Amino acid sequence: MTDTPRAPRRTAVAPVAATRMLAGSQADARIGGADGRPADPAALEMMNTLTRSLDPALVSPVVAFPAHEDCPVSGEVYTAGAGQVARFFVGRTRGYHNPALTAEDVRGHLDRIPDETDSFVPADPGVEMAHLLRSITHHP
Repeated sequence: MTDTPRAPRRTAVAPVAATRMLAGSQADARIGGADGRPADPAALEMMNTLTRSLDPALVSPVVAFPAHEDCPVSGEVYTAGAGQVARFFVGRTRGYHNPALTAEDVRGHLDRIPDETDSFVPADPGVEMAHLLRSITHHP
């Protein structure tokens, strides 16, 4: 029997866990935020309650599974925290097209550009490019 090399896995994990970095952010909030005022005590208690559920060990399975030979997925991004795992993805809206686009156009169409009506998740960059080309050829 010959071993067949398998393609490398390309799965990313966006962890949400109680780390030293998060603890530093919480300490900054207690001392005073950007405006120098200490955070509301109720908000701090809520933040502390949430933080207690963010055990880094609950992220580890999401990091480990894609490395397993039986893992059927590759090319995905997952968020993981507090025992929750979800697929993170980027979609494309219909947007706005102007062949002479200016910064003012962008500002003037901020209601239309992010509108998720008829949005979709491109399967790959080629599909995204096909939608872009279709958009600019149908709206001269």
